Amino acid sequence: VTFHSIEIPRPLNAGPLCTFTKMDSKNIFIACSAMLQKVDWEKVYDDSEWYYLGEGEEFKTDLFQTKINEFFPETSIYLVTDRHRSKEIPKANAVKEVQNAIFEFSEPTFCDKEFKRFITFNKIGVAKHGVFGT
Repeated sequence: VTFHSIEIPRPLNAGPLCTFTKMDSKNIFIACSAMLQKVDWEKVYDDSEWYYLGEGEEFKTDLFQTKINEFFPETSIYLVTDRHRSKEIPKANAVKEVQNAIFEFSEPTFCDKEFKRFITFNKIGVAKHGVFGT
């Protein structure tokens, strides 16, 4: 996996130099795809982990944003769609991003930057959430 580092210049009298790692789209997609194979999806009904959020005009934006906020403690998460357009987004933009992505991709996925927590949304208006290897 290739990471790109961005170095932030250190002001005088500052602490240690900070280095932030930013993953590119291809590596976000590859890492997420590998980890999704071992996710323990939470059962929300006796026989299924999928729950309905609506589609199109019936999409329950408040419910979805609440789920994102509760499930991901970070302020930014990854939106994983494909090798070319996966990206880091502010958690607050999750609803807008999934509404745009669902027209092009069958199952856009949100995950944390450690690739441990996942919410997958499906075109038919359902979603599921889970944690890697619990």
